[in-house]
Amino acid sequence: MSVTESDIPEVFFTDGWLTAVEYLVSSGKEGTVFCCRAAPHTGHDRLAVKIHRGRSQRSFKNDAIYLSGRAMGGSLSGTSGVKSSGMPDRRLERAVAKRTRRGKAAIEHSWINHEFNTLQVLHAA
Repeated sequence: MSVTESDIPEVFFTDGWLTAVEYLVSSGKEGTVFCCRAAPHTGHDRLAVKIHRGRSQRSFKNDAIYLSGRAMGGSLSGTSGVKSSGMPDRRLERAVAKRTRRGKAAIEHSWINHEFNTLQVLHAA
């Protein structure tokens, strides 16, 4: 597979994060990871860029394994599933359980948030 700058959103180049795409690292059911040459001001030689597939393009057969441990106290951590009062939003819980559009969006937000937090921990290690 030939890898070009068109595989990466242009904003990474126009905002000065990347100078070039070097190669495809991995492509899987949730997205594609590229190794890119970093702009000098980042302090890094290379950066990994992960492009997530849209919900309709992903091929999760059983998303329960991706959600395990994230449904805490009746709400999804990392989502707006908790009201400002600190109480769980029961409507969101029902939406998630019934897999409505709002529920699927909350699951996706939780999943991406969890992955981002994991990458931050790995980077700090």
